[in-house]
Amino acid sequence: MANPIRMTDQPKENTAARPDPAAAPEAKLRVADLDFYYGAAHVLHKIGLEIPPNKVTALIGPSGCGKSTFLRTLNRMYETVRHARAIGKVTLDG
Repeated sequence: MANPIRMTDQPKENTAARPDPAAAPEAKLRVADLDFYYGAAHVLHKIGLEIPPNKVTALIGPSGCGKSTFLRTLNRMYETVRHARAIGKVTLDG
């Protein structure tokens, strides 16, 4: 076997591949510690998300995992549902 990889070999760090956090654009949409309740049922737990500007973002997951409920919290559609409440912070453009 030519050039075997030993468990003690460390991969070389590529610092050029890491983006500079100071140069990162401000998030277009920021969600912090979002909890959502239907009555006593706690259905979304401490959601945190940042969506950058000018990027396509998809929410994927199995049926019943809360994708539509999360989207309803962003556009405040849950306010039409009796006993539904959201707790947390959602900001658009800062």
